[in-house]
Amino acid sequence: MKLPLLPPKAPRSPEEIGALVDKLARAIVGRRLEVPVTIFLESHRPLTFFASQGLLLAVPVLGAFIPPSELAGYAEVLDSEANLDQLLDRIEELVRARNKSAANGKVDAPGGPDAT
Repeated sequence: MKLPLLPPKAPRSPEEIGALVDKLARAIVGRRLEVPVTIFLESHRPLTFFASQGLLLAVPVLGAFIPPSELAGYAEVLDSEANLDQLLDRIEELVRARNKSAANGKVDAPGGPDAT
């Protein structure tokens, strides 16, 4: 008996998409990759559909590291232009919050004023 690589596709609720977008945005901002990711996504916006399909194509390899259902969710985020806009907006919000806390003296990154 063969098991499917991906669970059957059911439409995700806006809350599920929002949670995936938030998780992805936090991972990007946490690694301080917001500038390259934003440039890449904005410059390749017409090709994001193909990127989502490529992500689904890579599930057999990436599935060893990331759950296939989560990969399918990320592919769904890249598939829709509205979801892509939501991701870029969330990245901006997180960067603004990080910069605001850094300006207030709450530095959460190594190498800031509190570093010895």
